[in-house]
Amino acid sequence: QIALRDLEIRGVGNILGEEQHGHMLAVGYDVYMQLLEEAVNDLQSVEEKTVENTVVDLSINAFIPDEWIGDPGHKMEQYKRLAGVLSPRELDLFSEEWADRYGKCPAPVKNLLRLVRIKLRASELSEFKISIIRSDGQGIHVETTLERKIWANCQLKNQGLARWQFGRGELSCPRGDWGSEQQLDAIERLLSALENQQVALTA
Repeated sequence: QIALRDLEIRGVGNILGEEQHGHMLAVGYDVYMQLLEEAVNDLQSVEEKTVENTVVDLSINAFIPDEWIGDPGHKMEQYKRLAGVLSPRELDLFSEEWADRYGKCPAPVKNLLRLVRIKLRASELSEFKISIIRSDGQGIHVETTLERKIWANCQLKNQGLARWQFGRGELSCPRGDWGSEQQLDAIERLLSALENQQVALTA
């Protein structure tokens, strides 16, 4: 059984970010949210729900820092609310509420909100069925059913995709020494191109 307080003690920043302390493993946003939801369901005896959408598991600093929201219980509540956001419009309203209540969003919070938006956008690309967006020491990987000929056309129309490579069942991009913002920028450019391609295919 996973307690909400235990998750907080372990450190949200370390769970979601790049740093590791001792034997603690850094996991992605979706993994953390799954753990959090399981804990909440367990405590509240809520039947587990299965949601089919894109998993986002990136090695970036994305969390709510203590200096922004200090109370552990309140912070957990905000993570839970964020996990329930279902649309970009709802996320916009959520972001505005956070800014009004807590002030200007620090960089890790901005990254967290961008991760959620990436998840929502990728989940809407039904023509290409993006199952997971992840990063490792080699680069960024996007698992998708996208066909090579469609990718070739998409890349031809978007010079910003030059670093991306097509492989069997995935698109990959070397990240080198990219930080959080550069990784998110690259993924957002890719999603914009795929959104335009999907519109063209379904028009």
